[in-house]
Amino acid sequence: MTKIICLMIAIICFYGPLFAQDDFNSLVDASKESYLSGDQVKAVSELKEAILLLWEGMPLSVQNARLITDKNSYVDRDNNIYAAGEPIYILTELLGYKITKDGQLYGINITTDLYILDENNNVLSGKENFGKFSLTSPIPNTEFHMDLTYTLNGIPAGVYMLKTVVREINSGKATDFVNKIEIQ
Repeated sequence: MTKIICLMIAIICFYGPLFAQDDFNSLVDASKESYLSGDQVKAVSELKEAILLLWEGMPLSVQNARLITDKNSYVDRDNNIYAAGEPIYILTELLGYKITKDGQLYGINITTDLYILDENNNVLSGKENFGKFSLTSPIPNTEFHMDLTYTLNGIPAGVYMLKTVVREINSGKATDFVNKIEIQ
């Protein structure tokens, strides 16, 4: 009996990704058919299902992490030079976080840590659980961005790396990104 269970687990582990790939390909093919028949709404719905299949296997990733001028216009900042105490705004998009389902609601739970590094990557200061971000939605949401605001008071002039560690609470996945700044 134990050998049969072990064999079943091995088959699922080996062929499971192939079944997911078949499901993904079927959804993409169905979407093409829907599009060609003029049903764009159905095509988009099928593509969203395909994206959710891909999403489950993705690593937690940061995309488009950049310095911005403010959290209202999201205009990219022209430089990375700040005065001590001036707010540092960072915008970033997350991919690959686990979307949980609780009844009819879907959830995302993220925390961030901040580490201030010198030019040699030595940690000068840090704070765990600096930011907490969550979203509850009636639909699974694959569009999630974080607005981060860091204010470095009393820091001497120099070049620093702001290392943000992003931790996804629902799965335990983590990743990080670094923004280089200069304090004058």
